[in-house]
Amino acid sequence: MRWVGILNDLGFWLAAVLSELQRNHPLRQRPDLSRRGPFFIATAGGFGGGGTTFVAPGFTVPAENNCTQWSGFTKTASTVILTTSGAACRSSTGKTLTVRVSSVDLDFLGTNQASDYIQLTRASSTGSFSGGTDQGQFAGSADQVTCTSGLLSLPDVHD
Repeated sequence: MRWVGILNDLGFWLAAVLSELQRNHPLRQRPDLSRRGPFFIATAGGFGGGGTTFVAPGFTVPAENNCTQWSGFTKTASTVILTTSGAACRSSTGKTLTVRVSSVDLDFLGTNQASDYIQLTRASSTGSFSGGTDQGQFAGSADQVTCTSGLLSLPDVHD
């Protein structure tokens, strides 16, 4: 009879532990699918405003406390388009998105790479990121901006 009680207690304890693991396991966290699609970050006024715009055509904002790949291009000056890749990580509260990217364009940078470290913030864990900074090649203020066909356009000839 004593073993039955111990096994019962052990069963309840294991069920509680498994339930907690299932609920909080990182693989159970889902990306913010409401933000799937083009994602734009304007720095120092953005492209067309004297600054630069980073474009990730198929970006998904990562789930809280997770990272995802950043892949796309960067528009700067009046005709320069650089190929850009890196990673984006969202804080555990969901209020900060950190983007670390490298950009290349032989005509504009030679054999050098441009590196940028961008932090975007927002007041709550949902909605658009309203402000931040870029510390890197295209340094300055940083903001998530609305998608436009002009920014999303990748012309055959540039530079």
